[in-house]
Amino acid sequence: MIKPLISIVIPVYNNQKYIQRAVDSVLYQSMKSWELVIVDDGSTDGTGLLADEIASRDDRIKVIHQDNQWIYASMNNGVKESIGEYVYILNSDDSIVDNGLLILENKLKQYDYPDVIWTDIIQCSCDENGKILREQPVAGINSEEYYSQNLKLLKSWKYINDMCLISNQANLYKRELVVDNPFRNDVYGADYLFNINILDKVKTSVVISEPIYKFYIQEKNANTSLKYWPYEHDMFNEFYIETRKLLSKYGLLEDSDKSIAETRVRNLFVEYNKLFANNCDLTTDEKLNKIYRDYFDETVIEAVEKSDNYEMVERTILRICRKMIDTDESKNISKLSFVPELIKHLTPEQVTEDLVEKLEIAVNDKNNPMKIGKTYLKYVKERAKTTIPKKTANAKKVLWLCDIVLPEISDQLLFRRTENSKWFNELWNRMKRIDYIDFAICVPIKNAEYCRDGKIDNYRYYSVIENMDEEKVPDMKNRFETIINDFRPDVIHVFGGNNMISRLIGIEGAKYGLKNKIMTDFQNKSLTIFYGEDNDFIEEYIDLIKDYK
Repeated sequence: MIKPLISIVIPVYNNQKYIQRAVDSVLYQSMKSWELVIVDDGSTDGTGLLADEIASRDDRIKVIHQDNQWIYASMNNGVKESIGEYVYILNSDDSIVDNGLLILENKLKQYDYPDVIWTDIIQCSCDENGKILREQPVAGINSEEYYSQNLKLLKSWKYINDMCLISNQANLYKRELVVDNPFRNDVYGADYLFNINILDKVKTSVVISEPIYKFYIQEKNANTSLKYWPYEHDMFNEFYIETRKLLSKYGLLEDSDKSIAETRVRNLFVEYNKLFANNCDLTTDEKLNKIYRDYFDETVIEAVEKSDNYEMVERTILRICRKMIDTDESKNISKLSFVPELIKHLTPEQVTEDLVEKLEIAVNDKNNPMKIGKTYLKYVKERAKTTIPKKTANAKKVLWLCDIVLPEISDQLLFRRTENSKWFNELWNRMKRIDYIDFAICVPIKNAEYCRDGKIDNYRYYSVIENMDEEKVPDMKNRFETIINDFRPDVIHVFGGNNMISRLIGIEGAKYGLKNKIMTDFQNKSLTIFYGEDNDFIEEYIDLIKDYK
Protein backbone atom coordinates (compact mmCIF):
# COMPACT_ATOMS: atom_id res chain seq x y z
CA MET A 1 0.00 0.00 0.00
CA ILE A 2 1.32 3.44 -0.95
CA LYS A 3 1.87 5.64 2.10
CA PRO A 4 -1.28 7.74 2.48
CA LEU A 5 -1.33 11.41 3.41
CA ILE A 6 -3.94 11.00 6.16
CA SER A 7 -4.76 8.09 8.45
CA ILE A 8 -8.21 8.17 10.02
CA VAL A 9 -8.41 6.30 13.31
CA ILE A 10 -11.83 5.15 14.56
CA PRO A 11 -11.86 3.68 18.10
CA VAL A 12 -15.07 1.70 18.68
CA TYR A 13 -16.74 -0.27 21.43
CA ASN A 14 -20.19 -1.84 21.02
CA ASN A 15 -21.42 0.65 18.43
CA GLN A 16 -22.78 -1.58 15.70
CA LYS A 17 -25.62 0.89 15.11
CA TYR A 18 -23.60 3.93 14.00
CA ILE A 19 -20.10 2.82 12.94
CA GLN A 20 -21.23 2.34 9.33
CA ARG A 21 -22.15 6.05 9.16
CA ALA A 22 -18.67 7.01 10.39
CA VAL A 23 -16.98 4.68 7.90
CA ASP A 24 -19.19 5.82 5.00
CA SER A 25 -18.22 9.44 5.67
CA VAL A 26 -14.62 8.37 4.94
CA LEU A 27 -15.41 6.11 1.99
CA TYR A 28 -17.35 8.85 0.19
CA GLN A 29 -14.56 11.43 0.42
CA SER A 30 -13.38 12.85 -2.91
CA MET A 31 -9.79 12.88 -1.66
CA LYS A 32 -8.43 9.32 -1.95
CA SER A 33 -5.00 9.39 -0.25
CA TRP A 34 -6.16 7.99 3.08
CA GLU A 35 -6.20 4.85 5.17
CA LEU A 36 -8.74 3.92 7.83
CA VAL A 37 -7.73 2.13 11.03
CA ILE A 38 -10.66 0.75 13.03
CA VAL A 39 -9.76 -0.24 16.59
CA ASP A 40 -12.30 -2.68 18.03
CA ASP A 41 -11.96 -2.30 21.80
CA GLY A 42 -13.28 -5.74 22.77
CA SER A 43 -16.83 -5.21 21.47
CA THR A 44 -19.43 -7.85 22.39
CA ASP A 45 -22.32 -6.77 20.13
CA GLY A 46 -21.09 -7.74 16.67
CA THR A 47 -19.23 -4.49 16.00
CA GLY A 48 -15.98 -6.40 15.45
CA LEU A 49 -17.54 -8.70 12.82
CA LEU A 50 -19.06 -5.70 11.03
CA ALA A 51 -15.67 -3.95 11.04
CA ASP A 52 -14.02 -7.03 9.49
CA GLU A 53 -16.70 -7.17 6.81
CA ILE A 54 -16.16 -3.47 6.01
CA ALA A 55 -12.39 -3.96 5.77
CA SER A 56 -12.78 -6.94 3.44
CA ARG A 57 -14.27 -4.63 0.80
CA ASP A 58 -11.48 -2.00 0.73
CA ASP A 59 -7.77 -2.63 1.17
CA ARG A 60 -7.28 0.90 2.59
CA ILE A 61 -9.14 -0.23 5.73
CA LYS A 62 -7.65 -2.38 8.47
CA VAL A 63 -9.06 -3.55 11.78
CA ILE A 64 -7.31 -4.04 15.11
CA HIS A 65 -9.02 -6.31 17.64
CA GLN A 66 -7.97 -5.91 21.28
CA ASP A 67 -9.17 -6.63 24.80
CA ASN A 68 -11.14 -3.74 26.26
CA GLN A 69 -8.70 -0.94 27.19
CA TRP A 70 -10.89 2.20 26.91
CA ILE A 71 -11.08 4.87 24.26
CA TYR A 72 -7.76 6.71 24.57
CA ALA A 73 -5.71 3.50 24.62
CA SER A 74 -7.61 2.58 21.44
CA MET A 75 -6.66 5.92 19.89
CA ASN A 76 -2.99 5.40 20.77
CA ASN A 77 -2.97 1.84 19.42
CA GLY A 78 -4.63 2.96 16.20
CA VAL A 79 -2.09 5.74 15.68
CA LYS A 80 0.78 3.28 16.26
CA GLU A 81 -0.61 0.98 13.55
CA SER A 82 -1.21 3.84 11.10
CA ILE A 83 1.22 4.70 8.32
CA GLY A 84 -0.06 8.09 7.15
CA GLU A 85 1.91 11.30 7.50
CA TYR A 86 -1.02 12.82 9.43
CA VAL A 87 -3.68 11.32 11.68
CA TYR A 88 -7.30 12.33 12.19
CA ILE A 89 -9.24 10.67 15.03
CA LEU A 90 -12.95 10.09 14.45
CA ASN A 91 -15.30 8.71 17.08
CA SER A 92 -17.44 5.82 15.84
CA ASP A 93 -20.77 7.64 16.24
CA ASP A 94 -19.62 10.82 14.45
CA SER A 95 -18.59 11.60 10.87
CA ILE A 96 -16.45 13.74 8.57
CA VAL A 97 -18.15 16.39 6.42
CA ASP A 98 -18.36 15.90 2.65
CA ASN A 99 -15.01 16.75 1.01
CA GLY A 100 -13.51 17.29 4.48
CA LEU A 101 -10.32 15.41 3.65
CA LEU A 102 -9.90 17.37 0.41
CA ILE A 103 -10.17 20.61 2.39
CA LEU A 104 -7.46 19.36 4.75
CA GLU A 105 -5.23 18.25 1.87
CA ASN A 106 -5.50 21.66 0.21
CA LYS A 107 -4.72 23.46 3.47
CA LEU A 108 -1.67 21.25 4.02
CA LYS A 109 -0.34 22.25 0.59
CA GLN A 110 -1.27 25.92 1.06
CA TYR A 111 0.57 26.23 4.38
CA ASP A 112 3.54 23.99 3.56
CA TYR A 113 2.46 21.02 5.70
CA PRO A 114 2.08 22.45 9.22
CA ASP A 115 2.22 20.27 12.33
CA VAL A 116 -1.46 20.79 13.21
CA ILE A 117 -4.62 21.98 11.48
CA TRP A 118 -7.12 23.14 14.10
CA THR A 119 -10.69 22.58 12.92
CA ASP A 120 -14.19 23.54 14.02
CA ILE A 121 -16.96 21.02 14.77
CA ILE A 122 -20.55 20.92 13.53
CA GLN A 123 -22.92 19.84 16.30
CA CYS A 124 -25.89 17.90 14.96
CA SER A 125 -28.95 17.61 17.19
CA CYS A 126 -30.88 14.44 16.31
CA ASP A 127 -34.09 12.70 17.24
CA GLU A 128 -34.16 9.14 18.63
CA ASN A 129 -33.99 7.74 15.07
CA GLY A 130 -30.83 9.68 14.23
CA LYS A 131 -32.59 12.21 11.99
CA ILE A 132 -30.81 15.58 12.15
CA LEU A 133 -33.12 18.24 13.54
CA ARG A 134 -30.66 21.11 13.44
CA GLU A 135 -26.93 21.62 13.06
CA GLN A 136 -24.55 24.47 13.72
CA PRO A 137 -20.79 25.04 14.12
CA VAL A 138 -19.58 24.95 17.72
CA ALA A 139 -17.21 27.91 17.36
CA GLY A 140 -18.27 29.59 14.12
CA ILE A 141 -14.76 30.50 13.00
CA ASN A 142 -14.84 33.29 10.43
CA SER A 143 -11.22 33.53 9.28
CA GLU A 144 -8.03 31.52 9.07
CA GLU A 145 -5.10 32.08 11.38
CA TYR A 146 -1.62 30.80 10.50
CA TYR A 147 1.00 30.45 13.23
CA SER A 148 4.47 30.34 11.73
CA GLN A 149 6.18 29.71 15.03
CA ASN A 150 5.46 28.17 18.39
CA LEU A 151 5.37 31.41 20.40
CA LYS A 152 2.67 32.93 18.18
CA LEU A 153 0.44 29.93 18.85
CA LEU A 154 1.00 30.16 22.61
CA LYS A 155 0.18 33.87 22.56
CA SER A 156 -3.15 32.93 20.99
CA TRP A 157 -4.08 30.45 23.73
CA LYS A 158 -7.18 32.41 24.72
CA TYR A 159 -8.44 32.44 21.13
CA ILE A 160 -7.99 28.73 20.48
CA ASN A 161 -9.45 27.95 23.90
CA ASP A 162 -12.49 30.18 23.31
CA MET A 163 -12.99 28.50 19.93
CA CYS A 164 -13.00 25.08 21.70
CA LEU A 165 -10.12 23.90 19.49
CA ILE A 166 -8.07 22.35 22.30
CA SER A 167 -10.92 20.70 24.18
CA ASN A 168 -11.17 17.72 21.81
CA GLN A 169 -9.19 15.56 19.39
CA ALA A 170 -11.00 16.74 16.22
CA ASN A 171 -7.89 18.26 14.63
CA LEU A 172 -5.40 17.03 12.05
CA TYR A 173 -2.04 16.16 13.68
CA LYS A 174 1.28 15.07 12.29
CA ARG A 175 1.50 11.41 13.20
CA GLU A 176 4.81 11.76 15.04
CA LEU A 177 3.28 14.32 17.42
CA VAL A 178 0.76 11.76 18.64
CA VAL A 179 3.23 8.87 18.66
CA ASP A 180 5.68 10.88 20.78
CA ASN A 181 2.97 12.33 23.04
CA PRO A 182 0.31 9.63 23.46
CA PHE A 183 -3.07 10.29 25.03
CA ARG A 184 -3.47 9.48 28.69
CA ASN A 185 -6.02 6.77 29.38
CA ASP A 186 -7.21 7.66 32.89
CA VAL A 187 -9.57 10.66 32.42
CA TYR A 188 -12.24 11.53 29.88
CA GLY A 189 -10.58 14.93 29.29
CA ALA A 190 -7.36 13.38 28.03
CA ASP A 191 -7.74 15.14 24.68
CA TYR A 192 -7.54 18.57 26.39
CA LEU A 193 -4.44 17.48 28.32
CA PHE A 194 -2.94 16.12 25.10
CA ASN A 195 -3.39 19.45 23.33
CA ILE A 196 -1.93 21.40 26.26
CA ASN A 197 1.01 19.00 26.28
CA ILE A 198 1.82 19.48 22.58
CA LEU A 199 1.27 23.25 22.33
CA ASP A 200 4.89 24.14 22.97
CA LYS A 201 6.04 21.33 20.65
CA VAL A 202 4.01 22.51 17.65
CA LYS A 203 6.24 24.51 15.31
CA THR A 204 3.65 25.57 12.74
CA SER A 205 -0.15 25.31 12.71
CA VAL A 206 -3.23 26.85 11.18
CA VAL A 207 -6.80 27.45 12.34
CA ILE A 208 -9.18 27.00 9.41
CA SER A 209 -12.72 28.32 9.16
CA GLU A 210 -14.27 25.24 7.53
CA PRO A 211 -15.70 22.70 10.02
CA ILE A 212 -14.48 19.17 9.29
CA TYR A 213 -15.96 17.05 12.08
CA LYS A 214 -19.68 16.32 12.67
CA PHE A 215 -20.63 15.54 16.27
CA TYR A 216 -24.05 13.92 16.81
CA ILE A 217 -26.12 14.28 19.96
CA GLN A 218 -29.59 12.93 20.62
CA GLU A 219 -31.71 15.70 22.14
CA LYS A 220 -33.91 13.23 23.99
CA ASN A 221 -30.93 11.62 25.71
CA ALA A 222 -28.92 14.78 26.35
CA ASN A 223 -29.77 14.83 30.08
CA THR A 224 -29.90 11.07 30.68
CA SER A 225 -26.40 10.68 29.20
CA LEU A 226 -25.00 12.99 31.90
CA LYS A 227 -22.38 11.04 33.85
CA TYR A 228 -20.74 11.66 37.19
CA TRP A 229 -17.01 10.96 37.37
CA PRO A 230 -15.44 10.94 40.87
CA TYR A 231 -12.10 12.12 39.47
CA GLU A 232 -13.58 15.07 37.56
CA HIS A 233 -12.73 17.76 40.13
CA ASP A 234 -9.05 16.81 40.16
CA MET A 235 -9.06 16.61 36.36
CA PHE A 236 -10.38 20.16 35.97
CA ASN A 237 -7.85 21.38 38.53
CA GLU A 238 -5.14 19.75 36.43
CA PHE A 239 -6.42 21.55 33.33
CA TYR A 240 -6.09 24.84 35.23
CA ILE A 241 -2.68 24.10 36.75
CA GLU A 242 -1.09 22.72 33.57
CA THR A 243 -2.36 25.60 31.41
CA ARG A 244 -0.99 28.19 33.84
CA LYS A 245 2.29 26.31 34.06
CA LEU A 246 2.67 26.23 30.26
CA LEU A 247 1.97 29.93 29.72
CA SER A 248 4.05 30.94 32.73
CA LYS A 249 7.00 29.08 31.23
CA TYR A 250 6.96 31.50 28.28
CA GLY A 251 6.12 34.64 30.25
CA LEU A 252 2.57 34.74 28.82
CA LEU A 253 0.52 34.10 31.95
CA GLU A 254 -0.40 37.68 32.81
CA ASP A 255 -2.47 38.28 29.65
CA SER A 256 -4.38 34.99 29.99
CA ASP A 257 -4.57 34.42 33.74
CA LYS A 258 -8.12 35.70 34.17
CA SER A 259 -9.36 33.75 31.16
CA ILE A 260 -7.81 30.53 32.51
CA ALA A 261 -9.50 31.18 35.85
CA GLU A 262 -12.85 31.79 34.13
CA THR A 263 -12.52 28.46 32.35
CA ARG A 264 -11.91 26.72 35.70
CA VAL A 265 -15.02 28.38 37.14
CA ARG A 266 -17.13 27.26 34.16
CA ASN A 267 -15.89 23.72 34.71
CA LEU A 268 -16.87 24.03 38.36
CA PHE A 269 -20.45 24.55 37.18
CA VAL A 270 -20.11 21.35 35.13
CA GLU A 271 -19.19 19.53 38.34
CA TYR A 272 -22.27 20.86 40.11
CA ASN A 273 -24.58 19.65 37.34
CA LYS A 274 -22.98 16.21 37.24
CA LEU A 275 -24.19 15.68 40.81
CA PHE A 276 -27.65 15.19 39.27
CA ALA A 277 -26.45 12.40 36.96
CA ASN A 278 -28.28 9.09 37.24
CA ASN A 279 -25.09 7.25 38.13
CA CYS A 280 -24.24 9.58 41.04
CA ASP A 281 -25.21 7.61 44.15
CA LEU A 282 -24.08 10.23 46.67
CA THR A 283 -26.61 11.26 49.31
CA THR A 284 -27.87 14.84 49.34
CA ASP A 285 -25.69 15.44 52.41
CA GLU A 286 -22.62 14.20 50.54
CA LYS A 287 -23.44 16.30 47.47
CA LEU A 288 -23.89 19.44 49.55
CA ASN A 289 -20.63 18.73 51.34
CA LYS A 290 -18.85 18.60 47.98
CA ILE A 291 -20.43 21.86 46.86
CA TYR A 292 -19.77 23.85 50.04
CA ARG A 293 -16.51 22.29 51.23
CA ASP A 294 -14.67 19.73 49.07
CA TYR A 295 -14.85 21.63 45.79
CA PHE A 296 -13.54 24.82 47.40
CA ASP A 297 -9.90 23.71 47.57
CA GLU A 298 -6.98 26.10 47.14
CA THR A 299 -7.05 25.81 43.34
CA VAL A 300 -10.74 26.67 42.99
CA ILE A 301 -10.60 29.48 45.54
CA GLU A 302 -7.70 30.98 43.60
CA ALA A 303 -9.60 30.65 40.31
CA VAL A 304 -12.73 32.28 41.74
CA GLU A 305 -10.67 35.20 43.04
CA LYS A 306 -8.72 35.64 39.80
CA SER A 307 -11.87 35.47 37.68
CA ASP A 308 -13.70 37.97 39.92
CA ASN A 309 -16.74 35.71 39.66
CA TYR A 310 -17.76 35.16 43.28
CA GLU A 311 -21.35 36.37 42.79
CA MET A 312 -21.84 34.15 39.74
CA VAL A 313 -20.48 31.14 41.67
CA GLU A 314 -22.69 32.01 44.66
CA ARG A 315 -25.78 32.38 42.48
CA THR A 316 -25.13 29.07 40.70
CA ILE A 317 -24.58 27.20 43.96
CA LEU A 318 -27.81 28.53 45.40
CA ARG A 319 -29.80 27.56 42.29
CA ILE A 320 -28.25 24.08 42.32
CA CYS A 321 -28.96 23.65 46.03
CA ARG A 322 -32.54 24.82 45.68
CA LYS A 323 -33.09 22.24 42.95
CA MET A 324 -31.31 19.58 45.01
CA ILE A 325 -33.43 20.21 48.10
CA ASP A 326 -36.66 20.43 46.08
CA THR A 327 -36.00 17.01 44.51
CA ASP A 328 -34.70 15.27 47.65
CA GLU A 329 -37.51 12.95 48.71
CA SER A 330 -35.82 11.93 51.96
CA LYS A 331 -35.46 15.52 53.23
CA ASN A 332 -32.73 14.08 55.44
CA ILE A 333 -29.99 16.68 55.54
CA SER A 334 -28.05 16.52 58.79
CA LYS A 335 -24.44 17.50 58.27
CA LEU A 336 -25.19 20.73 56.43
CA SER A 337 -28.52 21.62 57.96
CA PHE A 338 -27.83 25.32 57.39
CA VAL A 339 -28.38 24.87 53.63
CA PRO A 340 -32.18 24.33 53.75
CA GLU A 341 -32.41 27.31 56.11
CA LEU A 342 -30.35 29.37 53.72
CA ILE A 343 -32.51 28.44 50.73
CA LYS A 344 -35.75 28.91 52.71
CA HIS A 345 -34.97 32.44 53.85
CA LEU A 346 -32.92 33.58 50.87
CA THR A 347 -35.68 35.07 48.70
CA PRO A 348 -38.57 35.90 51.04
CA GLU A 349 -41.90 37.39 50.03
CA GLN A 350 -41.79 39.54 53.17
CA VAL A 351 -38.72 40.57 55.16
CA THR A 352 -38.82 40.42 58.97
CA GLU A 353 -36.16 40.90 61.65
CA ASP A 354 -36.43 37.23 62.56
CA LEU A 355 -35.86 36.19 58.94
CA VAL A 356 -32.78 38.41 58.61
CA GLU A 357 -31.35 36.88 61.78
CA LYS A 358 -31.88 33.31 60.55
CA LEU A 359 -30.35 34.11 57.18
CA GLU A 360 -27.33 35.68 58.87
CA ILE A 361 -26.81 32.55 60.97
CA ALA A 362 -26.94 30.34 57.86
CA VAL A 363 -24.48 32.51 55.91
CA ASN A 364 -21.99 32.46 58.80
CA ASP A 365 -22.27 28.74 59.55
CA LYS A 366 -18.90 27.04 60.15
CA ASN A 367 -19.65 24.60 57.31
CA ASN A 368 -20.05 27.50 54.88
CA PRO A 369 -16.44 28.73 54.61
CA MET A 370 -17.07 30.76 51.43
CA LYS A 371 -20.05 32.54 53.07
CA ILE A 372 -22.36 31.54 50.22
CA GLY A 373 -25.47 33.73 50.43
CA LYS A 374 -23.75 36.85 51.75
CA THR A 375 -24.65 38.88 48.65
CA TYR A 376 -28.32 38.04 49.05
CA LEU A 377 -28.16 38.75 52.77
CA LYS A 378 -27.07 42.27 51.83
CA TYR A 379 -30.03 42.64 49.45
CA VAL A 380 -32.49 41.35 52.07
CA LYS A 381 -31.16 43.84 54.61
CA GLU A 382 -31.72 46.62 52.09
CA ARG A 383 -35.32 45.50 51.63
CA ALA A 384 -35.82 45.42 55.39
CA LYS A 385 -35.29 49.19 55.48
CA THR A 386 -38.27 49.84 53.19
CA THR A 387 -41.93 49.66 54.15
CA ILE A 388 -44.29 48.59 51.35
CA PRO A 389 -47.95 49.55 51.96
CA LYS A 390 -50.82 47.15 51.46
CA LYS A 391 -52.86 47.81 48.34
CA THR A 392 -56.33 49.31 48.63
CA ALA A 393 -59.31 47.13 47.73
CA ASN A 394 -60.00 49.07 44.53
CA ALA A 395 -56.36 49.48 43.49
CA LYS A 396 -55.89 49.73 39.73
CA LYS A 397 -54.20 46.57 38.45
CA VAL A 398 -51.34 47.07 36.01
CA LEU A 399 -49.43 44.23 34.30
CA TRP A 400 -45.98 45.03 32.93
CA LEU A 401 -44.68 42.87 30.12
CA CYS A 402 -40.93 43.52 30.24
CA ASP A 403 -37.87 42.51 28.26
CA ILE A 404 -35.65 42.83 31.34
CA VAL A 405 -35.51 41.24 34.78
CA LEU A 406 -35.59 43.79 37.59
CA PRO A 407 -33.35 43.57 40.69
CA GLU A 408 -35.67 42.00 43.28
CA ILE A 409 -36.95 39.47 40.75
CA SER A 410 -33.35 38.66 39.78
CA ASP A 411 -32.75 37.86 43.44
CA GLN A 412 -35.87 35.68 43.64
CA LEU A 413 -34.86 33.70 40.56
CA LEU A 414 -31.19 33.69 41.64
CA PHE A 415 -30.08 35.51 38.50
CA ARG A 416 -27.31 38.05 38.25
CA ARG A 417 -28.56 41.60 38.76
CA THR A 418 -28.21 43.68 35.60
CA GLU A 419 -27.73 47.39 35.16
CA ASN A 420 -31.14 48.59 34.05
CA SER A 421 -32.33 52.06 33.16
CA LYS A 422 -32.05 54.44 36.09
CA TRP A 423 -35.47 55.76 35.16
CA PHE A 424 -36.99 52.27 35.00
CA ASN A 425 -35.66 51.30 38.44
CA GLU A 426 -36.89 54.56 39.90
CA LEU A 427 -40.35 54.01 38.44
CA TRP A 428 -40.33 50.45 39.83
CA ASN A 429 -39.50 51.69 43.31
CA ARG A 430 -42.12 54.44 43.18
CA MET A 431 -44.89 52.13 41.97
CA LYS A 432 -44.27 49.72 44.83
CA ARG A 433 -45.00 52.47 47.35
CA ILE A 434 -48.34 53.56 45.90
CA ASP A 435 -51.29 51.87 47.58
CA TYR A 436 -53.82 52.66 44.85
CA ILE A 437 -51.81 50.87 42.12
CA ASP A 438 -51.42 47.09 42.28
CA PHE A 439 -49.14 45.68 39.66
CA ALA A 440 -47.45 42.52 38.46
CA ILE A 441 -44.51 41.97 36.17
CA CYS A 442 -44.17 39.32 33.48
CA VAL A 443 -40.52 38.59 32.63
CA PRO A 444 -38.92 36.50 29.87
CA ILE A 445 -36.83 33.50 31.01
CA LYS A 446 -34.72 31.44 28.62
CA ASN A 447 -34.38 28.29 30.77
CA ALA A 448 -37.54 26.52 31.94
CA GLU A 449 -35.68 25.18 34.95
CA TYR A 450 -35.40 28.70 36.38
CA CYS A 451 -39.02 29.69 35.81
CA ARG A 452 -40.95 30.58 38.95
CA ASP A 453 -43.94 32.70 39.80
CA GLY A 454 -44.06 34.45 43.14
CA LYS A 455 -44.74 37.49 45.23
CA ILE A 456 -42.45 40.11 46.74
CA ASP A 457 -43.67 42.80 49.14
CA ASN A 458 -47.30 42.85 47.92
CA TYR A 459 -46.60 42.64 44.20
CA ARG A 460 -46.48 39.63 41.91
CA TYR A 461 -44.19 38.39 39.19
CA TYR A 462 -44.71 35.78 36.48
CA SER A 463 -42.22 33.97 34.24
CA VAL A 464 -42.66 33.24 30.55
CA ILE A 465 -40.33 30.93 28.63
CA GLU A 466 -38.72 33.02 25.92
CA ASN A 467 -38.52 30.83 22.82
CA MET A 468 -38.29 32.21 19.31
CA ASP A 469 -39.12 28.89 17.62
CA GLU A 470 -42.25 29.41 15.57
CA GLU A 471 -43.93 26.28 16.93
CA LYS A 472 -43.50 27.53 20.51
CA VAL A 473 -45.30 30.85 19.98
CA PRO A 474 -48.77 29.38 20.71
CA ASP A 475 -47.45 28.04 24.03
CA MET A 476 -46.14 31.49 24.90
CA LYS A 477 -49.49 33.07 24.05
CA ASN A 478 -51.37 30.48 26.12
CA ARG A 479 -49.06 31.15 29.02
CA PHE A 480 -49.66 34.88 28.79
CA GLU A 481 -53.42 34.39 28.66
CA THR A 482 -53.15 32.24 31.81
CA ILE A 483 -51.32 35.09 33.52
CA ILE A 484 -54.02 37.56 32.46
CA ASN A 485 -56.74 35.29 33.83
CA ASP A 486 -54.87 34.94 37.11
CA PHE A 487 -54.05 38.62 37.67
CA ARG A 488 -57.05 40.24 35.93
CA PRO A 489 -55.28 43.49 35.01
CA ASP A 490 -56.97 46.78 34.18
CA VAL A 491 -53.98 47.87 32.08
CA ILE A 492 -51.26 45.95 30.28
CA HIS A 493 -48.16 47.96 29.50
CA VAL A 494 -45.53 46.64 27.10
CA PHE A 495 -41.94 47.73 27.83
CA GLY A 496 -39.35 47.13 25.15
CA GLY A 497 -39.81 45.74 21.67
CA ASN A 498 -38.11 42.36 21.42
CA ASN A 499 -39.44 39.51 19.30
CA MET A 500 -41.12 37.74 22.19
CA ILE A 501 -43.17 40.81 23.09
CA SER A 502 -44.01 41.49 19.45
CA ARG A 503 -45.45 38.00 19.14
CA LEU A 504 -47.28 38.08 22.45
CA ILE A 505 -49.12 41.31 21.67
CA GLY A 506 -50.74 39.53 18.78
CA ILE A 507 -53.12 37.73 21.15
CA GLU A 508 -56.69 38.88 21.55
CA GLY A 509 -56.78 41.28 24.45
CA ALA A 510 -58.29 44.55 23.28
CA LYS A 511 -60.25 45.01 26.48
CA TYR A 512 -56.96 45.14 28.38
CA GLY A 513 -55.59 47.88 26.15
CA LEU A 514 -53.15 45.51 24.53
CA LYS A 515 -54.14 46.56 21.02
CA ASN A 516 -56.48 49.53 21.03
CA LYS A 517 -54.91 51.60 23.81
CA ILE A 518 -51.27 50.49 24.07
CA MET A 519 -50.96 50.70 20.30
CA THR A 520 -52.59 54.18 20.00
CA ASP A 521 -52.88 57.01 22.54
CA PHE A 522 -51.07 55.20 25.39
CA GLN A 523 -48.13 54.05 23.30
CA ASN A 524 -46.72 57.45 22.36
CA LYS A 525 -46.65 58.69 25.94
CA SER A 526 -45.18 55.48 27.33
CA LEU A 527 -42.37 55.45 24.79
CA THR A 528 -41.57 59.08 25.53
CA ILE A 529 -41.41 58.28 29.22
CA PHE A 530 -39.38 55.13 28.71
CA TYR A 531 -36.45 57.02 27.28
CA GLY A 532 -36.61 59.84 29.82
CA GLU A 533 -34.64 60.07 33.06
CA ASP A 534 -36.40 62.96 34.75
CA ASN A 535 -38.68 62.42 37.73
CA ASP A 536 -41.31 64.59 36.03
CA PHE A 537 -41.74 61.78 33.53
CA ILE A 538 -42.31 59.36 36.41
CA GLU A 539 -44.99 61.60 37.86
CA GLU A 540 -46.59 61.89 34.44
CA TYR A 541 -46.59 58.12 34.04
CA ILE A 542 -48.15 57.56 37.48
CA ASP A 543 -50.86 60.12 36.73
CA LEU A 544 -51.46 58.44 33.39
CA ILE A 545 -51.96 55.05 35.06
CA LYS A 546 -54.16 56.59 37.77
CA ASP A 547 -56.46 58.30 35.25
CA TYR A 548 -56.43 55.51 32.66
CA LYS A 549 -59.90 54.20 31.82
